[in-house]
Amino acid sequence: MQLPQDPSNAADVLAAAFPSCLADDVRDVLSVVPGARHTPLLPFQVEVQGETVAIP
Repeated sequence: MQLPQDPSNAADVLAAAFPSCLADDVRDVLSVVPGARHTPLLPFQVEVQGETVAIP
């Protein structure tokens, strides 16, 4: 997963919190979940099974 470049784009920030194989699923879920009322905080990076993800 490529880490989000624009922290104001909530969809990119949340998609980056999951392994890349789940990116399409995350975006599908986000399309039906109400929008965030707050901008995500700057993420911190962790490694999950050899892939870096960014947790907001």
